[in-house]
Order: sequence, then structure tokens, then C-alpha cells
Amino acid sequence: MNRLVLAIALLVAAAPATAAVVTVRYDFPSVANMAASYGWFGGDWGQISEGEILSTTVVIADYTSYPGQDAAEFYVAFDVPATGAQTQVRITGASLGWSGAGVFNHSVTTEAYNGPIRPGRFGAEYVGGGDFASPSYIEFTVDAVLPDPLFGDGFDDEWRD
Repeated sequence: MNRLVLAIALLVAAAPATAAVVTVRYDFPSVANMAASYGWFGGDWGQISEGEILSTTVVIADYTSYPGQDAAEFYVAFDVPATGAQTQVRITGASLGWSGAGVFNHSVTTEAYNGPIRPGRFGAEYVGGGDFASPSYIEFTVDAVLPDPLFGDGFDDEWRD
């Protein structure tokens, strides 16, 4: 009887992972003057270590540089956790034709960063000192093997007796 219970428990724990096309989004900070380090790829989906990035969208909305700042000095570098030909998104204000103080916008969707997901840490850097007045982000469309929901619990709920 114990062997039967153990076998059933092992089968439940070894349930196949779910494959789905999902969107993984990373929001930019409110000010372009920091670096970020991420422990895994997947954002709200939990750790996604299998799958493939299908497209990448970058939205820079209402980036504001102030008097004394030059929007040409804006720089964002985001390490894409994939093994494709391009593995880092690099955008500069100068490459976008930005200069001086003001409010600037840019968005692009590309397949340049497509490829199999690379497990492990990755990071981003935001430079320029201006503010992101509206939500700015990088978003990946991913054909992902999602972690089992059993292992996705962040244990955010308070413990109750």
C-alpha cells in the first residue's frame, strides 16, 4: 500500500510542464541612473529556463531630460537571456537622434534577439539621469515551458493556523 501511495505521489510530482506562448515584461526604473540584476528569466511566470524568445518589444515613453542634461547621453543596455545572434539590447539617445532637454519617445518590436532561452542571471543598465514619466519597458514574447504551478508559489500569503 505504501508503495502505491509513493508511486502516485511521484507521478503527480513528475507531471509534465506546460508549454505556452507568454509575454514576459520588465519595467524600467523611474529614473535612468541605475543597474539591475535579475536572478532568472520569467518575471511573473516564475523561472523559465526552457523555451525560445519569439520577439522583443522596447517601449520608452515620455523619457524626460531636464535643463543641464542631454538626451543624447541616454543609454540603456539589457542583456537578453537567449543564445541567439544578438544578446544585448543597446539603445542610446544619440542613435535615436535625441539631444538636449525635452520629452522623448521610442518604441520598436524586433526579432533580432530571438533564440533559445539561456538559464541564469542577467542584467540591465540605465544611464542618462532623466525620468521615465510613463511606463517604459522591455517585453518578450516567449514560447516557454512554464514551471509547474506547484513550484511557482511565492509564499506571499501569510501563514494561517
